[in-house]
Amino acid sequence: MEIGSEFWFDKIPVKEDKEIKVPDFFSFGEDNRLLFLGRTALDAALADIMKNRTVRVVYCPSYCCQSMLEPFISRNIKIRYYSVNLKNNKISINVDTRMGCDVFLAVNYFGFGCSEMTSYIEAFRRRGTAVIEDITHNLLSTKAYCKDSDYLIAGLRKWGSMVGGGLLCKMHGKFSEDLKFVPPDVSLVRTRLSAMVAKGHYMRNPSSKVKSFYTSQYWHFNSAIIKNYANYTTDLYSARIINNMNIELMRSRRLSNVKVLYSELSDTAHLKLIGSLSEGDCPLYVPVSVDPELRTGLRESLKGQEIFLPIHWDKPNEECVSNLYDTELSLVCDQRYEPVHIRNMAYAVKKYLNSI
Repeated sequence: MEIGSEFWFDKIPVKEDKEIKVPDFFSFGEDNRLLFLGRTALDAALADIMKNRTVRVVYCPSYCCQSMLEPFISRNIKIRYYSVNLKNNKISINVDTRMGCDVFLAVNYFGFGCSEMTSYIEAFRRRGTAVIEDITHNLLSTKAYCKDSDYLIAGLRKWGSMVGGGLLCKMHGKFSEDLKFVPPDVSLVRTRLSAMVAKGHYMRNPSSKVKSFYTSQYWHFNSAIIKNYANYTTDLYSARIINNMNIELMRSRRLSNVKVLYSELSDTAHLKLIGSLSEGDCPLYVPVSVDPELRTGLRESLKGQEIFLPIHWDKPNEECVSNLYDTELSLVCDQRYEPVHIRNMAYAVKKYLNSI
């Protein structure tokens, strides 16, 4: 069985036939929206902020992806970076709370707590700086966000099978009436939907022709949304899926798989587990650190066994300095897989690294 890579549909999903609404389990703050992508939510949060104030400088993490920076770049907003690095097998975040900025973008990583970021958020809030907190990684954790943030954003597609999915929450007050959204571009929805259905067919009946088709469709979708992402609600397929998510089942399965990975890989040569699991955490992935010279070879070896482990983010530019870009590898732990699949994946990782 293939492990990792894009989610799929076993059949064409049913569209939502009612008004798109945020489910109760994601209804944070005083106003919220289901949008098309995480970057759509970030763009909308920024637009709402700019209805009432000028934004010249944003303070972002040095470990991030290009899509997180695009809403600022497209508005010619200056980006300054706070340091995010791997230190003693933990994510070390070093924020200068005296930094002059109009927006502070807070990010917690991989679903392991958010206590450190909370103190930084509180400091900027006291100064009157607008705070946008990206809770994508912490979305299913018991403590998913800091109550002092002004906006919460999240990309939902990393958590399950859906065409689109972005969450935007305003913690205090209502969104500006000028903030308008329209349904997503039909071609975007069709492209990703066709890819997901085709991959579902491949998972049942593997075929190189089908794999070539869905790989191409995913590529076309991902290329299109680099620039075409703003002002879209989520699609009707995803609206229904999100509102029917079984959050407790997702948490339970993920945590079972995480425990397998911790048990199997804790003493593996050339590999270090990043962070530690606390009560209430629900990881997006299990991040590990692998020597840079071994990471490429390990991933290539696993691909030959139909195991696709992502590097969470590629380095977006030279100003984004973090040792995580060269060492981090994300181990899949999501609800698609049973512990036996995860155990087999862990065995393949150990076998390769122990052979070095």
